[in-house]
Amino acid sequence: MLDPDFLLERQAGWGMAPAAALRSIPSTGASVLRWRSPAAGPFEMQPLLSEHTIVSLNLRPMRAEAWLGKRRVWAGPIASHAVRIVPPGVERRWATTDAFDLLHIMLPPRAFQAVAGPGCGPFVLSDPLYGSDALVGQVGLQLVSAMEEGGPYLTELADGLCRALVAHLLRHYHTPAPSGPRALPPARLRRVKALVRDRLGEDLTVGRMAAEAGYSEFHFARLFRAATGQTPHRFLLEARIARARRLLAKEGQTILAVALECGFKNASHFSRVFRAQVGATPHAYRDGLV
Repeated sequence: MLDPDFLLERQAGWGMAPAAALRSIPSTGASVLRWRSPAAGPFEMQPLLSEHTIVSLNLRPMRAEAWLGKRRVWAGPIASHAVRIVPPGVERRWATTDAFDLLHIMLPPRAFQAVAGPGCGPFVLSDPLYGSDALVGQVGLQLVSAMEEGGPYLTELADGLCRALVAHLLRHYHTPAPSGPRALPPARLRRVKALVRDRLGEDLTVGRMAAEAGYSEFHFARLFRAATGQTPHRFLLEARIARARRLLAKEGQTILAVALECGFKNASHFSRVFRAQVGATPHAYRDGLV
């Protein structure tokens, strides 16, 4: 069954609904989303963070640019069946002027635990950065075919394919996890929380939070989650939504003013994200308080 909040968060970033979706596959908890635009034209995916490891398979050739945080990691042609592995907790962005067709296999931590055992991890996977991998390509194409056909045992088939994919990733892309603290030290956590509180209305990113704590984005995300039970993105999002609720309960501020004070770029983006988290638009939420 598809989780509406899960889909709404991603649709807000992509500005579209997925062409096909398979959510919460049984033993792995994996999700498979297909993002497709048959028409060429400027397109930019808004920055998104996820607790999932994302295996991205390009289903048609195109040209694109890709960023991790503020760093551009790709600009140029991408071949059909090219593969990326995006680590969890890293802000990613992507843009193209071409038609595109992408398959995202989203693997939560439990997917790796289902294969390697409950005490495993954390795992660090190297990114082939649009390289080729025959097995990943085969798994992706079988998932595409299975979603198109539908029918009985779809989730069981997808589950087996995702387990095989995880085993392959651990065999061929796993690198040792860095040594160091297992959770964000309390003093650094307090500094990060103070930054969020004081700068929430600004263009605050996970990269800025990581810099405040003195870690790379990837290591910060892992340590922050170990300390709080949340990804940095989820913590930042909940802080923005909590402030928005308080401001909407007061009179005298427009929806746009609330959006900007809470760090959203515009009222439309604020409305989409707020509705995905709260279940009502900002207007409806405010009206319900009267």
